[in-house]
Amino acid sequence: MDSPSPSDRKQEIRRRMLSDLKAMLPGCVLCALFLFFLSVSLGKTCPSRLIFGIPCPACGLTRAAVFLIKGQLYASLEANPFLLPLMAGIPIYIYEHYFKNRKARFFTAYMILCIILMVLVYLIRMALWFPDREPMIYEPDNLFAHMTDRLRMLPGLAEFFSAFWPG
Repeated sequence: MDSPSPSDRKQEIRRRMLSDLKAMLPGCVLCALFLFFLSVSLGKTCPSRLIFGIPCPACGLTRAAVFLIKGQLYASLEANPFLLPLMAGIPIYIYEHYFKNRKARFFTAYMILCIILMVLVYLIRMALWFPDREPMIYEPDNLFAHMTDRLRMLPGLAEFFSAFWPG
């Protein structure tokens, strides 16, 4: 069996990329609308900060991207050091999925490693910086705090909550 010509191969890659982009479009639009709604209605976009008042491991990625676009590499790495490793996953995925025409197993393993390292760095940053240094700032105006404040008002629960959350 003859292998496809380079132009046929390029057309097949282009067709698969467009198909994948079309499949991702509804999810991307829904995510953008959700984040827009959170930003406009609540002034924040991070569900972790909204619910618990604490940053998540991905906290600072948007800020890191803005710093990187401005050419401020050190500020980008300080905001979140995992922007560059996560961005490095894009060409890995494209090469493996489109050019090698196989399931992106190496990409998957790479991203799992990045996520594990991101969580470890997050825990270190939380231990060293929380709650006084950006982006590891505590947001006292969060859903969990409001719920516990309401529950503390119920008879018999004030003692329970004071054992875990003084104040």
